[in-house]
Amino acid sequence: MAIAARAVGHCVKAPHPLIISAFFIRPAAVVPALVTVKVIRDSGAYSIAEAIVYQDLKSNNNNTKQTNQTPVATKRPPTSDSGENADANDAKIAALATEGVEIFRITATFTDLTKAKGPSKLINRRPPATLPWDQRLHVSTHPVLNGSTIKRNLPIGYHPDMSPPDGVSPRREHGIMLGWGKFADGRPTDLLSLILFSDGMFPPAGNLNVKSSWVPTLQFTLHLRAIPAPGEVCLRSKSRHLVAGHIDERQHIWDSTGTLVASSVQ
Repeated sequence: MAIAARAVGHCVKAPHPLIISAFFIRPAAVVPALVTVKVIRDSGAYSIAEAIVYQDLKSNNNNTKQTNQTPVATKRPPTSDSGENADANDAKIAALATEGVEIFRITATFTDLTKAKGPSKLINRRPPATLPWDQRLHVSTHPVLNGSTIKRNLPIGYHPDMSPPDGVSPRREHGIMLGWGKFADGRPTDLLSLILFSDGMFPPAGNLNVKSSWVPTLQFTLHLRAIPAPGEVCLRSKSRHLVAGHIDERQHIWDSTGTLVASSVQ
């Protein structure tokens, strides 16, 4: 979703994502992606656009070693690439336009958050008390999560009582995940990375004491509230309704100053 939102950002005038609503058609693969963008509105205080992500899943079946490919997007500003690099990029786009299938699509609303005005009122949305680093359950030592590449790049230190199941301890039944995270390489957290963090946490369904090996997302809506301050973010996810195999998940993200910077539902 962050890649699709970045592509939209290259095509509209407003600088900051405000609302991202995504529908997922099929699982993505670790192969190049093509992002097409259709601008719906690009005037006044808000810009609205739709982005569709395509991938050639047949290439994933034929070559499983493509793990470091860079996604490409249409309608991007000119780059410094020339010669063979430009030709190779054009070839990727042409191939994906012919062979690619839709993976997911987003509708995005952008605005300028630095100019946002109006009253603010939060009801029961104060951030949880910060847990010291050495008291958190870290991905690197978790028996289930330590093999995940994205979990290593987005290391989230979980509260021991609201952490992913380890397959040994008794399962909890509160349906909550709570953790604190930042990028492993130290890069700052920005609005686009909040999109990545928002879906990078272990599903709280893991703490509902039900059998579930996979919790795929069908629909996802994220509201970005403010530009995050430097430092780690606090993430709290909760699931309350599991009906006939379908479950909801609500999440709130606070920055290092305690400001609510994002909230989502899926």
